[in-house]
Formats: sequence, structure tokens, C-alpha cells
Amino acid sequence: MTAPVELFLDVADPRLAHAMTERGAYTFEREGAFYVLRKRFERAGYQLELFREGNTIKGSCACPDFQFRGTESGNPCKHLWIAAEFLGLVAFPAVAPTDPSPRKA
Repeated sequence: MTAPVELFLDVADPRLAHAMTERGAYTFEREGAFYVLRKRFERAGYQLELFREGNTIKGSCACPDFQFRGTESGNPCKHLWIAAEFLGLVAFPAVAPTDPSPRKA
């Protein structure tokens, strides 16, 4: 698993907006030492680690976004945000931030 990054609520991060709008489309469960986040009705999912280190929440995810962009920028992917909310480690703002980035089809 890739080195973990710190999760901090940055309303300018488009991944947070994606997580807030898509969180209902996922299921979340523990499998051994890891958590797995899957889109509903799909078998495949992303394996992730999420843990607290003092007052800091850290995590890593096996998704391509985290592997190629998250580790470089230090920003968590939407899967980490969704998992952190499922576990009660973060509370999303009441309204999703506006996502300035276009979505890939």
C-alpha cells in the first residue's frame, strides 16, 4: 500500500466535492486488516487503510487517483473521504463545495 496522506477538509479540493455527491453510491466494509469501498452492486472495489495518529487522520487507497495524483499532491482521493465519513472520523459540510474541475466521462 502507498504511503498514507493526512486528511484535512479543504473545500477547494474537487475530490471532497466528488465524495460528498457520490457517497450514497458506495458500500463500505472491513476485510481483514483493510477496509474496502465498492460501488453498490459491483464486486470490485478499492482497498484502503485509514487510521488515527494522535489528532490526525491518515489514509491510503489503492485507486489510480490516489496512486498517481494523491501521493504527489498529498491530497486524499474521494474514496478516503467517503470511508472517513462512514467511520465517523470526519463530518462533511452541510452543502457540497462547487467542483470547478470537469469530470472525465
